[in-house]
Amino acid sequence: MKNHLTLFFTLSLLLIMGNLVEAQVSGTVTDRQTNEPLIGASAVVKGTTRGTITDLDGKFQLAAEKGE
Repeated sequence: MKNHLTLFFTLSLLLIMGNLVEAQVSGTVTDRQTNEPLIGASAVVKGTTRGTITDLDGKFQLAAEKGE
């Protein structure tokens, strides 16, 4: 019985922690022809309204919740 309770609580904890995990995506957007960074380009998580724009160096960071 003790092993079953330990297994149950371990699995429950893993499920709860798994739902709290977020993925972070970052990158740089550049012009295909000139390879210059693009300022103010949009980066959006497909199928959502979550997004951001690139900075002066063409860089962006975007946190996407698990399941998106």
